[in-house]
Amino acid sequence: MSDLDWRLQRKVDQLFPPADREEALRLISDDSNIGVGPLPPRVPSEVIRIRAAALKISGGSIERLRKYVSYDFRDLLVWSGLGGGTLVEDWLEQCDAPSSNT
Repeated sequence: MSDLDWRLQRKVDQLFPPADREEALRLISDDSNIGVGPLPPRVPSEVIRIRAAALKISGGSIERLRKYVSYDFRDLLVWSGLGGGTLVEDWLEQCDAPSSNT
């Protein structure tokens, strides 16, 4: 398991109920688990973007997250709307927004 960006950890806390947080962190932290597809990026900023995309489209559902981590990383980026530029940074910076799951 690799070190996880603190913003992703906060997003997990924001999106998931306490009972699901440990599994959500495990799912997105496991490099062999996330971002499948032909030549998935391994540049740290791109890995963060793929992990953020999986979290975003999961909507705080551990069942959806389990499914989405095995999807092609390009699909995750398109479906989440985090396909380009600073979009992922903007989404991650919303860590202080109220959560409906806490």
